Amino acid sequence: MAANLLIKRSLIETVNIQLKNVSQIAHSRHQGFIVGFLSYGDVFLLFAT
Repeated sequence: MAANLLIKRSLIETVNIQLKNVSQIAHSRHQGFIVGFLSYGDVFLLFAT
């Protein structure tokens, strides 16, 4: 269980980094939430299939 969460966390962090690099988002709480929400959706779709 813990290993699964670590893998998911690293995947989410990787997606967050990629999204920030692609869109060059400025650091703010609101945009950080949007990036996190989008990356969560990507991970959900990845593991749902």
